[in-house]
Amino acid sequence: NAFSVQLAPFDFNVFMMFVIDLLHKFELGIWKVIFIHLLHILHAQGGIVIQDLNEQQVITFTGLLI
Repeated sequence: NAFSVQLAPFDFNVFMMFVIDLLHKFELGIWKVIFIHLLHILHAQGGIVIQDLNEQQVITFTGLLI
């Protein structure tokens, strides 16, 4: 890599500056199991926590609600 060659004298590792995306570290099945477990925790909390989660409104970049 040209950047790593040019910045090597300064002890700068170009690859260390890239942010690791955690979803790439988890397989889809593992993420699904973790999400279901979190939903079970919310269900055990009682009340209307799950309903509140379902009613969350997300505003898109166009200003429309999903």
